[in-house]
Amino acid sequence: MRDNKVAIADELFDKANKLRANYPFQKLAIERFGNIHFVGSSITNLMTDPDIDSNILVPDIRNKKGLILDFVESLTEIKECRKICLYNRLYEATPCLIINVERFVFEDETWTITFFFEESDFQGSFEMTNRIEEAVANGQRNLILELKDYRLKEGLKRKIPSALLYEAVIDHGIKNTNSFKSFLAGKGIDLTPEGTD
Repeated sequence: MRDNKVAIADELFDKANKLRANYPFQKLAIERFGNIHFVGSSITNLMTDPDIDSNILVPDIRNKKGLILDFVESLTEIKECRKICLYNRLYEATPCLIINVERFVFEDETWTITFFFEESDFQGSFEMTNRIEEAVANGQRNLILELKDYRLKEGLKRKIPSALLYEAVIDHGIKNTNSFKSFLAGKGIDLTPEGTD
């Protein structure tokens, strides 16, 4: 089923573009916050599963809760938004809110759409997306897809964030799954599949 990683990524990439074009997420964010930045695999054509990540910059975020909740309420007007989860991290040193739209069915795929509200790009998503695009342009797409596929097949998606996978390839010159496993072990990542440890 997952033998052709490139074809799967291309198909998911096309669906992600259609999803963004057919639903008003961008319009809703721009009306309220003046910006939305789609980041990661859904714009760099490195998808192995149906999810879309975005960052929305909100200065003085702690005082904009009402505006963010208005955004969430507008999502409830979209019938495909079947489950909406809000993760409150406003009281951390670097405040943010994360909204996940889960169980969003589009073209026979169940999607997760994440809106990451933050005051600045403190996690470096914008720069990382640019670096990923460069890596893809420099011929590293197949390797990244191979490592993402390994992570998915082994049940390690939550243990190995995409940012760490990109770091391994871009900054540390990882060339295959075995060297990736060694890199992860060096970082102290437990490679026991999720749900079995």
